[in-house]
Amino acid sequence: MWSKTYFTIRELRTVQVAYRLLYIIKRNFYQRFNQAVHQRYNQKALLKSGVTLPAKKRLYTDRCYYSSNLDDLLFNKITFLNHPISFGEKIDWHRAELNRGTRLWKLTLHNHEFLIEAAKAYRDTSDKKYLEYCIETLLDWQAQNPLGTKDYGKDNWNSYAISLRLVSWSKIMSLLHDDIPESCKETISRSYRMQAEFLYDNLEYDILGNHLIKNWKALSFSAIFLQDDIYYDLAKKLFDKYIREQFTENGMHEELSPMYQAIITEDFLEVYNLDSRWSHLAPLIKKQYFCITSLSDPEGYAFYNDSVNGNAVNPKELSQLFKSTFKGYENRPDNYRSFDGYHIFEDRHQKLIFDSGPLVFGSQPGHGHCDALSFEYSRNGKKIFTNAGVYEYNAGERREYSRSTAAHNTLQYSNSDQSEVYGSFRCARKSTVNQSSVKRHLSGLTVTAEVTGFNFRKPVTHSRTVSITTDVLEIKDNVTTQHADSEYSKIFLRLMPDFSYRKGEDVYSIVDTSGNTIGEVSCTMPCEVQQTVFYPEFGKEAKVDTLIINNVPVDTSVNTKIFWI
Repeated sequence: MWSKTYFTIRELRTVQVAYRLLYIIKRNFYQRFNQAVHQRYNQKALLKSGVTLPAKKRLYTDRCYYSSNLDDLLFNKITFLNHPISFGEKIDWHRAELNRGTRLWKLTLHNHEFLIEAAKAYRDTSDKKYLEYCIETLLDWQAQNPLGTKDYGKDNWNSYAISLRLVSWSKIMSLLHDDIPESCKETISRSYRMQAEFLYDNLEYDILGNHLIKNWKALSFSAIFLQDDIYYDLAKKLFDKYIREQFTENGMHEELSPMYQAIITEDFLEVYNLDSRWSHLAPLIKKQYFCITSLSDPEGYAFYNDSVNGNAVNPKELSQLFKSTFKGYENRPDNYRSFDGYHIFEDRHQKLIFDSGPLVFGSQPGHGHCDALSFEYSRNGKKIFTNAGVYEYNAGERREYSRSTAAHNTLQYSNSDQSEVYGSFRCARKSTVNQSSVKRHLSGLTVTAEVTGFNFRKPVTHSRTVSITTDVLEIKDNVTTQHADSEYSKIFLRLMPDFSYRKGEDVYSIVDTSGNTIGEVSCTMPCEVQQTVFYPEFGKEAKVDTLIINNVPVDTSVNTKIFWI
């Protein structure tokens, strides 16, 4: 364990370590002197002017912010991450069962995006029950969540939660502004300013990555919403020093997660639409969008690193926002695209996404998975081969599995993972990935790459060649190591729930839910089919068929072919 801790810390930037230590001290101080701290920030808010909503400024987009039943919501029956909780007459913002692990459900409750949907319902129907619910909930939150409550840094006054909540409040106030009573507006506005001031002093330099992007977005919204350029000035410094560097020249975010790429692209689009001072972001946004369209499939996002469906913006909604922002913009990519380790081949009938990139760029591997050399594949508008997805962020068996090599369509050496991922968001030593060659041909593509890792005392290399043509997907695998005490490997080919394997005499057929054979799999090594877990969304679990090629010796080439019918 000490070894993992050492390698985890070694990969961090100095600013991350320094601010983590500072915030540990600061949070203990704020909790001990919580009343004085709350009063200090309250006074800062009172000394400055309240909310001045810009005339005709639209701060929200018409995507779905909460997909569960709104009538249930009005009675405080709330569903996040596919897990419903009935609070009764009032929301218990600090319910004990929510104080577990990473507290993702509780963080989602405190970011108040669900109230945007209620505010939109009031805009559309003029039914005052939605207006009253929004106002009562905002005032109740403000009353029940003074700054400095126990463990505030984990949920209610966590800087990530504040960032999302400031944006949510901006959108809610934009929708309801004229109909909020002045006395309520003053209270809400003062709390907004307090949160903006606190965020200003507590940016997430200890985490960096997508968290700092959320901080930047909230500062940008606060600058417009509060008509105060101190927030814009800090947002600009933050962008120039810490955010622009998070993107590759191709526009891909350093954490290499399709889901977070989409969330971040929406963040950039909203800031771009909000404030003309960010107009220079247009070229980067277009690159970001190109990446996410490449890493989406008919079912949603490709499941690389921490990516699932049903979380925040979906590809269709993101596309609508992008096209409404850049009217007339045409993106007609080649059928082969390659960026930052991802290789995408797409024609009228099929789409292959192959990952030969690192676990992560930069110093934030918290959302990284052992997915090197894995692939996902769609045909005729249906995703067929998939990685396993993500059930939750809390440390435990499900989280460990999601990030493991075995949860991806790749090769696992012995019982080792490609990289030393552990806990909720930790990673020690990382595998290295090298691309050998890419060959395009008339009807497809051939990519060869290798990953070295698994056992860092005696490194093991997995080489894979993936070839795709009109009717055949071929995968060649080989494992090498210089150590005599080598062990066996396994190769995983995981199907989506709508498909299953059927054993034949010499091949395995792939059949759909109607029993139609759509493909056949042949392999030069013995195979077996097992039911493995699949997580299509947070909090959802299913069983799917996975073809496992067992007992693969070192220095043995394994050739797997899928023939499409």
